Amino acid sequence: MKNPVFAARAFCKDPVPSRILVILIFLFSIIGCRDKSDIEARRKAAHPKAVQFLVQAEYLYKEGRYGQALFLADSAAYYEPDLADIWMLEGMIYTQLLQFDNAEKAYKRILEIDRNYPGIHLNLGNTALRKGEPRRALGFYDGEKGSEVKASVALQKGRAYEALSRPDSAKMMYMAAIEADSTMATAYMRLGTLFKNEGELESALGYIRSGLRLMPDNPNYRYVYGSILLLNGQAAEAAAEFKTVVETQPWNYWANYSLGQALVRAQEVELGKSYLARAENLTKQVRTLQDWENLARSNPDQQGIWLNYSDVLARSGQIEKAIHAANVAKSLGPISLAFQCNLATLHMLNADTTTAMAMYRELVAIDSTFADGWLNLGVGLAAIGQTAEAGMAFRKARKYNPNDPLPEKYLKELEGRDQ
Repeated sequence: MKNPVFAARAFCKDPVPSRILVILIFLFSIIGCRDKSDIEARRKAAHPKAVQFLVQAEYLYKEGRYGQALFLADSAAYYEPDLADIWMLEGMIYTQLLQFDNAEKAYKRILEIDRNYPGIHLNLGNTALRKGEPRRALGFYDGEKGSEVKASVALQKGRAYEALSRPDSAKMMYMAAIEADSTMATAYMRLGTLFKNEGELESALGYIRSGLRLMPDNPNYRYVYGSILLLNGQAAEAAAEFKTVVETQPWNYWANYSLGQALVRAQEVELGKSYLARAENLTKQVRTLQDWENLARSNPDQQGIWLNYSDVLARSGQIEKAIHAANVAKSLGPISLAFQCNLATLHMLNADTTTAMAMYRELVAIDSTFADGWLNLGVGLAAIGQTAEAGMAFRKARKYNPNDPLPEKYLKELEGRDQ
């Protein structure tokens, strides 16, 4: 018998680690401390509660649970207000929430504690750049003395100079970044893009290929490479690059459009027209996504905007971005069980069954009559072969929503699987 297919219900209309580490995790991952003595002394002397809360907060931050992470970071600061690591984490959390003013306040608190804290000027510069203040960003970058972040500082200064329409200065910075770290793929790609914009295609291709050798699976890099090949008259080669991008990002308007153009130029006219038609169909979706993204950036504290933005992203197939937007919404206040169920399903679609299952279990623990929670829990259990538990979940879903045909359908398919 053919294996049954179970599908979790998503997009309803209603739009802590088990073992605490005994040492403080250094939060800023690219730092290799320049002057460790004072910083490490503060950490060793830190109140145990502050250490515990901070480690838990970092774990939650990495899980995308920003609201809980921020709460625990605040709890850590209650015990150790002068531990700079806490404010670094708070700044990183606020950055993910697009609350750049709050991020800057957190980073400036570090300056009051230790002006030489590694990476602090880099993060302040990045925050200013995100706020659209490239000149101010350059001032912060110039204050960063940490040799371990030299390549990152040069890269970001290049971005700032690009924002100021100073391409020659940007090139110098990207070259400095490569000199400091020859594995920095982004520097090669941005340098190649600058040469492309100036019509120096051979130089552009050289740098882009160097970046691609370092990160061959990056779809954005492959798109840039394809666009330069197309400008260079290599339509067939460009089409191959664009096709790779479309396969991983079918929702990408520009990749579909560029693939269509490349195929037409490569004399595959009918196939090219099909991708151009697909791009045309994506036009409205792209405009909608841009509108919601702009709203979210302009109103980062409005939960309803993030909820809708997550929904639009999910419907376009951009699952990871949808999860991030949903997590931001969740950090801004309580959300309905229906939306939490959607978020769990997004994790399922993103092949993160463990997180999804934990969330479904939590939902039915909160409300044992939540039929969609039981239904989706059953789908997850069936997917991992726990058919007896899945059957129990489907029966619960049937009990609490007798008008829904799916629980009965899935129960019959489970019975067929067991025969």
